[in-house]
Amino acid sequence: MKMKATIAVEFEAKEGQYRNVLESALMRGIGALAVAIEHGTFTGATGIKGGSVVTSIQKREIMD
Repeated sequence: MKMKATIAVEFEAKEGQYRNVLESALMRGIGALAVAIEHGTFTGATGIKGGSVVTSIQKREIMD
């Protein structure tokens, strides 16, 4: 059995930050999401097959 979900995320950088902080934050978040799905967060076994979590970014846009 498999699941596929499309997730939208929107966030803002603090005043005075450069654009690359947005990209860095997105990449950290994607990685953390994959780990949380596979291993859980402060829980026991999740029931998710190890190595089966695949994340991808379908679209990204930096808005001024």
